Amino acid sequence: MSKSYRSKPEHIIAKSNIARDEDDHILMPHIIQRKPAYGDIHPLDKATIKILLRKIPIEYIYGLKRIELRTRDGKYGRLKWSQPLGYYLPNEKTIWLYSYPIRGSVEGATLEEVRDSLCAFSEFGFAPDLHKKKDNVIEYHWPNHFGLGLWYSRLLFHELGHHFVEQYRHKNSRIKGWEQEELVANLHRSRMFREQILSIF
Repeated sequence: MSKSYRSKPEHIIAKSNIARDEDDHILMPHIIQRKPAYGDIHPLDKATIKILLRKIPIEYIYGLKRIELRTRDGKYGRLKWSQPLGYYLPNEKTIWLYSYPIRGSVEGATLEEVRDSLCAFSEFGFAPDLHKKKDNVIEYHWPNHFGLGLWYSRLLFHELGHHFVEQYRHKNSRIKGWEQEELVANLHRSRMFREQILSIF
C-alpha cells in the first residue's frame, strides 16, 4: 500500500474512485426491498434510503454494493432483545436491514433497557408507548411511522460505519476486537446522524 494512499483523506479517495454514470452522477448502491414479515413494516423503505444516501458524506458510500431490506425471522410481533436488526457483510460489501413490527413485544430485556434504546428521541416527541407485561417481556407501540423510521436511521448509519471501517482498512490501523468495532461504528453513526438528521430539528 503506497504512502500517498495512506495519507489521503477518505473523502478524497472516495471522490476520485467512486463509480459514476455517463453524466458524472454517483452510482448509488443497489437497494433491494423484500416483503416484510407479517405484521411488520420496513421503517426505512427503498425511497427513503435513496434520499438518505444522497445526503451523507461520500466516503461512507464508496465501495458499498448493496442494501437489502429483508424479511425478519421470528414470530408475529415478537422480538428477542438479542436479535440483530441489521448486519454488515464485509465480503459482499452489503448491508442487511430487517423488517420490524410497529406494535409488538421485546423478550429478554428490562423496561429500562428497552426505554434507553427505543426512546432515544423522546425529546423530539418521537418515542413508543411501553408497557411491562411480565418479567423480561416489554410491550411497545410506535404511534407513528416517522418516529420509528427516525430510530431506524441510526441502525443504517451504524452499519455504514462498519462499511467505512472495512472499506479503508488498508489505509487505517486495523481495529481489534468486537467491542472496539462496535464503538467505532457508533462514532460514525453519531457523526452521520448529527450532521444529517438532527439538523432538521
